[in-house]
Amino acid sequence: ATATAAAAAAATEDAFDVKGVTAFFFTLYFLMATQDVAVDGWALTMLSKKNRGKGPLCNSIGQNLGYFLSFVGFLALNDAETSENLWRPLLGRPSRPGVGLVSLGGFIRFTGLVMLGLTTFVAIFKSEAKPKAEEEAGNGSTHGTGVWTGEGRKLIKIPFLGTSKGGG
Repeated sequence: ATATAAAAAAATEDAFDVKGVTAFFFTLYFLMATQDVAVDGWALTMLSKKNRGKGPLCNSIGQNLGYFLSFVGFLALNDAETSENLWRPLLGRPSRPGVGLVSLGGFIRFTGLVMLGLTTFVAIFKSEAKPKAEEEAGNGSTHGTGVWTGEGRKLIKIPFLGTSKGGG
């Protein structure tokens, strides 16, 4: 009876806010999905027509490299034995048996700062070129949300409702 009472007391002391965690992760994943769609669309405006097919390849390689660095990289830097036998001698760091080279908090802080730094760098130094006239008006090519006609007007196709012409 004492063990059951102790377990019940521990459960009430460590109450877990399921609704708060659910709301946090829903918001986090919603923002990540929005960013993914926005970056894919931005890549289409930045890449030339002949390189647009390489965008998904770069995206896939970048995602896999990121997964590898964040999971395997963290585990290799956080493991006490690997840190003591490999990383500290390699980097000339003093011996600290039983302690990894980085902690989870330090790793997340570092990667967060790298992300903010790269985002700021891109926001300041990357400018978008205006679409060329032949991309906007020629050959009925797609651009933005619709199809452009030869007269420079956008032809928007709406599924199941036919098409409508709008000014462009």
